[in-house]
Amino acid sequence: SADIPAGPSVVRKNSKRKEEYKKVIWKTKSLTIPEEQTKYRGSNSLSAEIMALDIPYQFFSFFFNDELLNLILEETRRYSIQKDPSQPLQVSITDIQRYIGICYLMSLIHLLSARDYWSDNLGNQTIKETMSVKEFEKIRQFLHFIDNTKEIPRGINGHDRLFKVRPLIEGIRKRFMQVTMEECLSINEQICATKSRSILKQYMPKKPHKWGFKFFVLCGVSGFAYDFELYSGQENGAIRPPNEPDLGSASNVVRLSRLIPRNHNHKLFFDNYFNSLPLLEFLSKNGILSLGTVRRNRIPNCKLPLESEMKKEKRGYSLEQVCINSTEIPCVTWMDNKPVNFLSTFVGSLPIENISRFDKKLHKKTDIPCPFVVKQYNKHMGGVDLLDSHLGRYRNKMRSKKYYFRVFYHLLDVIMINSWILYKKVKANNPLSKIPLAKFREEVGVCLCKIGSETPNAKRG
Repeated sequence: SADIPAGPSVVRKNSKRKEEYKKVIWKTKSLTIPEEQTKYRGSNSLSAEIMALDIPYQFFSFFFNDELLNLILEETRRYSIQKDPSQPLQVSITDIQRYIGICYLMSLIHLLSARDYWSDNLGNQTIKETMSVKEFEKIRQFLHFIDNTKEIPRGINGHDRLFKVRPLIEGIRKRFMQVTMEECLSINEQICATKSRSILKQYMPKKPHKWGFKFFVLCGVSGFAYDFELYSGQENGAIRPPNEPDLGSASNVVRLSRLIPRNHNHKLFFDNYFNSLPLLEFLSKNGILSLGTVRRNRIPNCKLPLESEMKKEKRGYSLEQVCINSTEIPCVTWMDNKPVNFLSTFVGSLPIENISRFDKKLHKKTDIPCPFVVKQYNKHMGGVDLLDSHLGRYRNKMRSKKYYFRVFYHLLDVIMINSWILYKKVKANNPLSKIPLAKFREEVGVCLCKIGSETPNAKRG
C-alpha cells in the first residue's frame, strides 16, 4: 500500500498562479472527446482476501483489524497508568471489542443517557450481559489512541492538532485503501456534528448540522469511503510533494487524489468549492478525468454570458466554450432554476437530451434540453451525500467534551457503512444474503458483545 503522509511542516505557496490565470484562451465550440480516450482501463474486481469474507462480523474485522485493536489496548492501558500508577485499568482486547459492540447497539436504540441501557425498565439485555456499567464507563474514561507524552507543544514546529487521533485516522485510512476503487469517484465535505469545545470545530451555516468537525471524503458512487481527511487548518497542506501545485481550497482534491490509480481513466467529480482550471489540468496530466461545477470568477477570460444575461434565456438554454491552452477543457453554462457552470476534461454539452422539470407557470412537468455534462454530474456526484444519508440513520450519539471521542465514534460509523457496502458487493450474486443496514449493524454489535463467550464466526442462519 502507498505511504500515508502524517504530521505537518511548512506550507509553500505558488506565486505564479494568478499570472498564468490571465493567459487563458477560450474558443466557442462544442468539444466531442472520442470514447476510446475516456474508456475506463482499470479493474473493478475485489481481492481474493475480500471475496473470502462471509458474515458481517468478518467484514467489520477487515477494516477494524487486530493492529487497531492492539493500538487502542496499549494506549488505553498506558493512559490509565499515567493517570494513576497505583490503579492501572485491567482491560483486554476482548473488553475493547465488547465496548465497540455496545456502542453499535446503543446507536440502534436511543435512550437519554448511557446508564439507561443498564436500567431495569429501559435496559438492553445483551448490553447488560456483556459488561457492567462501571466497566463500560472505566473504558470510556481511559480510552486513548496515542502516548500523550510524545505530543509536541503548540507553537513549536511539528505540532499536530490531530495528534490524539492521528494513529487511529491513519490506521483506518490504511484499511480503506485495501479496497479496489470504483471507476467514478467524488470528493465533498462531510460534517461530524459536535458542540464540544475544540480548535478544530467549524461553523457552517448552510449545513443541516452547523457546528462540527469538517472532513473531506473521497467516495465511490456506492457511498463507500476510500479515503478521508479531517480539516485542521493550514496543517492539512503542510507536507506537499514538489510535483504538486498549491491550489488553495482545491489542494484537498489534490491530496485525496494521490492514491487514485494513474492513467486508468478514473472519473473524479467535485463541486464549485474545489473546481478550477489549474486543478483540472493537474488531474489530466496525472491520468485522472474530472468534472465539476465551477464559480464564474474561476474561469477567467471566458466569454460565456453573465448570470444576469442567462436569466433572460429560457430554461434549458446552454452554451459551451473550450479552453485551448495546454489541455482542452470544455466549459458549459446551463440555465435551470438559475445558471450553472460546469468544467470537465472528458465530457462537454453533446449529446443534448431532454429531462423533466416542473413548470410553475403551467403547473405541470415539461421537458427541457439538458447537456450531457449535467447528466453525468448528477449521476455520479452523490457518493458523499449517500454516505451521509446512511450515517444519519443510526448515528452514535454519546456525548463527550473530548474531541477525539467524537471523531472516534464518527469513524466507527463510517467503518460500519463501508463494511455493509462491501458486504453487498461481495454478496451481489446471492440475493438471499441481502440484509438491511440496521440488521447488519445489529449482527456486528451482537457478535462483538459475545466475543469470549461464544465464537462470532458462526455461519448466518
